[in-house]
Amino acid sequence: MAAQVLLCAALVWLYPLGAGLLKPRHTWAMQTDANGFSLLLHVAIYAGLLLCWWLQLRWLSFWSAQWVWLSWLLCSLVLLFSFPGESADVFDYLFRGRMLVEYGYSPLNTTPYQLHDFPFHRYVSWSEWVDAYGPIWEYASAGIAWVVRTVATTADLGVTNNQVCSIQPTLCIYLIKYVSAYRLCAIALTGACAWLIGRLVPNEHKATAWATFLLNPLTLIATAVGAHNEPLLIIFILLALHAFKRTQYGSGLLLLVLAAHVKITGLLVLPVCAIWLIHRVGWRHTLTLLLGVGVIGLALSWVLYAPLGGWATLPRNLSERALLSTNSWGELLYLALREGWGWTRFTAQQVVAKAAPLAFVVLSVPALLLWLRRTAIELSTLAKRLGMVVLLYLWVGSYWFQPWYVLWPLALLCVVPGQVWAKRIAVPFGVAALVSTVTTDYLRNATLPSVNGWLISLLAVMIIIVPVFVQIIRQQHDSLTRL
Repeated sequence: MAAQVLLCAALVWLYPLGAGLLKPRHTWAMQTDANGFSLLLHVAIYAGLLLCWWLQLRWLSFWSAQWVWLSWLLCSLVLLFSFPGESADVFDYLFRGRMLVEYGYSPLNTTPYQLHDFPFHRYVSWSEWVDAYGPIWEYASAGIAWVVRTVATTADLGVTNNQVCSIQPTLCIYLIKYVSAYRLCAIALTGACAWLIGRLVPNEHKATAWATFLLNPLTLIATAVGAHNEPLLIIFILLALHAFKRTQYGSGLLLLVLAAHVKITGLLVLPVCAIWLIHRVGWRHTLTLLLGVGVIGLALSWVLYAPLGGWATLPRNLSERALLSTNSWGELLYLALREGWGWTRFTAQQVVAKAAPLAFVVLSVPALLLWLRRTAIELSTLAKRLGMVVLLYLWVGSYWFQPWYVLWPLALLCVVPGQVWAKRIAVPFGVAALVSTVTTDYLRNATLPSVNGWLISLLAVMIIIVPVFVQIIRQQHDSLTRL
């Protein structure tokens, strides 16, 4: 535990929050002028955290569950003082939360650029884009912004324009409060996810499940540093599993519909759950449930979207997402089409936006049909299949991939007794993605004329894919050996 906390403190020392805020829109690499030593130190910290996680799992019989929770909480609190350089999403979150609370603008139909003279705009990355998330997240984000405003001092409320900290020091003090509030919310939601996981696994597996989910580097960085909103999505999915466990199938399906109103990718899990329900209650009851939940879900969706601009906001939201590809084989295809064959940017983007989801469908449909033929009614089997489908989507179908996306398949696979898939596939996948992100960030900001953008993108994809591919081969070899 002490080693993990010290490693987290080393990351804070490398990227302190106060110093980072003096340089808006600077990543970790930019904060250190893409210094090679800083990169090596950063990767060494990740390796150290991964080693500590692995050793804790090995020695878990000597640990109580309370020590797992204490270690996670201490590490998370220490990381509150680091600069969120792996992603600027938290700054977009807080600006859009303020848009709704302070000024009454919907983040789903108003871009931050339209309020570019307002406080904290210089920290926003997606200034000319509407928000990518659903209404449930927008209301949650507005709630956090409202709490920060409620406890703000008179000096904080005096921050009314988009100045820099050197001119208006109070601005950074106020900004730190916002960043910390979103991080604390992410930490609290992560703890709630772990508690729900513990309620789904047998008592003898609780400590291992908690350690697998809470103490790995991916969870610590994505929540305590990045303040990403994945835990809110995960909570709805885990609550759905709890409802299924109590045979409240309609409530479970409705919770999955609500999960899609945090992030639309939450819809991925519905086909798998439908197949599982067919085995549990039969075709007729499943179709009746889906029809009833569909009607109620559409009504709830309309109510949730209405104050933010309604369903009319969806076409722009979805079309803007199709213009982006990164950290995926889709990005490599895009670069090949653009640089190798001279395609226009728009045409290449549209091909990638269609090719990646199509590849996912081609690979996932046979698996779904196979599962339809197999009788499997255990809840742990459902959780495993949900995790596998989401991992397949992230690996094949997501042309825009980021490390923190791995959190929700990780949570699902932690429900499986023994957590073998979580420990051997999901955690290595997430940590490899973390290393890929920071490595390519440094390479793109370093002065290396011999390394072009295509090679850096190829390296990013290889760092992410190869370790997972090796682990999958190992997993299959172990399975064959047992046979």
